[in-house]
Amino acid sequence: MLAKKTTKQRWADEWEGAPHGRALHHQLPRPEKATLLRYQGLKRAVAATIFQMRTGKIGLKDYLWSIRRPGTDSPLCDCGDRQTVRHVLLHCRKYNQLREEVWASAGSGWKGPRPPTSTKEIWESRRAKTAAIFMLRTGLLGRFTREAVEDEPPPRKPPKEPPQRPRWSPGSRPSHGLTR
Repeated sequence: MLAKKTTKQRWADEWEGAPHGRALHHQLPRPEKATLLRYQGLKRAVAATIFQMRTGKIGLKDYLWSIRRPGTDSPLCDCGDRQTVRHVLLHCRKYNQLREEVWASAGSGWKGPRPPTSTKEIWESRRAKTAAIFMLRTGLLGRFTREAVEDEPPPRKPPKEPPQRPRWSPGSRPSHGLTR
């Protein structure tokens, strides 16, 4: 118990003082088990997109440029601002119509007359799902497509059937190919 408590305290101290992960730290001061529950029941593409948006490590030009990904020559969006999660979700003029359409849809978790104006308004679980759907529908994330949001994912590998046991009668002995 003491080791667990010490480890937990050490992790909390590192979370507070670490130079990395600050984008997520501003939104989620202290991750807990409940954080994982936010992703339950979501399709893989949506859950992955939410996680990437929250951490800021997502396939948008600003991040790709910061990690010097080949082929990314600028961190700027087509409209001239840095292409960050915040910019795409809230400000990019290119996606105004899509933004209004997605946030006005039933089940978006948003009841306001206009789309959200801050990321704090978005990170509530149902709204985060809507934000991920919006991000996927922009087409900026080449890995996932609109179909990934709208279609059910393909089933995983079928469950394995239990191995068949050889049958023999109670009086007989199984043959193992061994002789006496």
